[in-house]
Amino acid sequence: MNFFPKKRWMMGKAQITLFFILAIIIVIAGSVYFYYQSLIVDEGETVEPDLVPVKSFIEACIDQTASQGISLLGLNGGYIYFPLIIETNPRSYLQEGPLDEVKNPYWRYQGRESIPTEEYMVSQIERYTAENLRNCINSFQDFGNSFQVEELSPINPKVTLNDDKVIIEIEYLIDILRRNNKTRTRFDKFSVTLPVRLKKTYELAKEVMAAENRDNFIERKAIDLIVLDPDIPTTDYEATCRQKRWSFSAVQNKFKRLLAVNLPYIKVVGTEFSESTYVPNPFGGDTYSDSYYSSKYRWQVSDNKYPGLAASFSYDESWPMLFETRPRNGDVMRSNARGSQDILSFFCFNIWHFTYDAQFPVKVSIAETSQAYRPFVFRFALMTAIDHNYPKRDIITSDVFEVPERPTGEEFCNDIGSQIAIYTLSNTTFGEEDIAGADLFYTCGSYTCPLGQSEWLSLGAAAGLVKKLPSCTLGVLRAKKPGYEESQQFISSDEPGAFSIYLKPLKEFTRVKAVKNPLGGGPEKELAGREQATISIKRRGSDEQFVTYPAEGISVQLLEDNADYDVSIYLFDGDTLLGAYKGAWHVSQQQVKDASEIIFHVVEQGLASDEDSALFIAGLESYSQQVPQPELR
Repeated sequence: MNFFPKKRWMMGKAQITLFFILAIIIVIAGSVYFYYQSLIVDEGETVEPDLVPVKSFIEACIDQTASQGISLLGLNGGYIYFPLIIETNPRSYLQEGPLDEVKNPYWRYQGRESIPTEEYMVSQIERYTAENLRNCINSFQDFGNSFQVEELSPINPKVTLNDDKVIIEIEYLIDILRRNNKTRTRFDKFSVTLPVRLKKTYELAKEVMAAENRDNFIERKAIDLIVLDPDIPTTDYEATCRQKRWSFSAVQNKFKRLLAVNLPYIKVVGTEFSESTYVPNPFGGDTYSDSYYSSKYRWQVSDNKYPGLAASFSYDESWPMLFETRPRNGDVMRSNARGSQDILSFFCFNIWHFTYDAQFPVKVSIAETSQAYRPFVFRFALMTAIDHNYPKRDIITSDVFEVPERPTGEEFCNDIGSQIAIYTLSNTTFGEEDIAGADLFYTCGSYTCPLGQSEWLSLGAAAGLVKKLPSCTLGVLRAKKPGYEESQQFISSDEPGAFSIYLKPLKEFTRVKAVKNPLGGGPEKELAGREQATISIKRRGSDEQFVTYPAEGISVQLLEDNADYDVSIYLFDGDTLLGAYKGAWHVSQQQVKDASEIIFHVVEQGLASDEDSALFIAGLESYSQQVPQPELR
């Protein structure tokens, strides 16, 4: 039997099978290769090897430029480019150094909130990238020997904020000519992802601001510092015949020092901070967890958790501060020395009661601490306010301020003592007259007692209220009545007495408008399209009023008396400054009585370059003299 043919047949069959398997593998591998290659081509990621340095260079410039913009935005509380309404008001931002591009606008200032939206921040980063990317690319001079690169479209960035990254996608058509073989390639899209948690830090910053508006946490800590420090007098007495004195400037400096030292101990629950941080404590442990701050300076701003983010609060003694105390005489604060009578005529004692007003900036910093992301800091500033030892809350975008709720103790208000006569009068430059129907309140320390309304006494001979008041060495008597400016004064209710409190009459104008007067002369014109005038009226010694025209429910209150006001107006079309006005305005009592409408005149500059607008603002007071002052008609 011949076995060789069969063996050769079997070997041939095995070879065919092997070749068939190899062919299938090659086909599958090729299909997979070309499939993924097609995906790469579709996504625009296929880059010829000699052009990889060019594409990488552009992406590196996008990374560098966008990162610079994001860092600047973080340092400025969400701003890169400042609106003129902020740029033209140095009091609206906290500038910590000489760099003009680093000025931190207050997120809360004088009843106004300036919190940028996420959309606004995105547009700022896009604008910054579009305007500055070419500075990094430098006309592709680094590749001049190998390529000739020509721009065929503008730079059009699109920025997306995610919780844990910032995505920058750019449409930018360029033509690349190889100098060696004269072949061409075009790129039109680039994308860079930055591991920066801008969105997360911004969300935490907003929650802190919302909690501060709700809780007045920072103001309450500042008030605690005033009350608890022995070098800052508030309300107390001492059995001594020698009058006590304090230096107002020393008290102010001590308050600044207390803020600078203590505010950094505020910690936000749900963020990163160390419980073992060293805290000097003569009465126990020396860590944060063992300290007074652990129970008093932890702040629950929300229920959300922010792992990897740390929040800090600071005040610098060199920053601006408005500080006042009552009573004082220049730099001297004195106690009220009194002597006893009868059997204890030899006994002396001093009593004092001081209230404080303060307005100071606080910087809030949200910092990235996780190694998984790039270092990043988001900072914003807010202006805090204390009025008569209580947090002062402003109604946003309004000149009317909420009266803070002060604790009223029934036991204190019902503990009546001396009988006090209070007379309510209206006074102007031309005289005074009795008025009834004024609501009266008496505040002593943390207690406020409603006294009722004044009424006609002695068959109409006078208007007032006679009532027994709780005993208070130096209390605050307040009077309020619609149509009058609220009034207050210090009185003592330790002994029977009579006091007069004066309210100034106001007149409300609901017919208010603004008109344009062209720079250089010409007939006045009505505002058109999206144009809006922001008007500020400040009477010396009173609160500032802000109104926007046109707007619903616009209202301005003027004193029904001779008065001097400072008026500032800025005319905008969106964010574009078109005109302004700044000047002093004297109003007589008769003018206010006879008028039913106020017309504000604004100098119209029109569309102008940033340089011309800056020159216009610099000479605004001079230009404003060329147009009429506000008119009462």
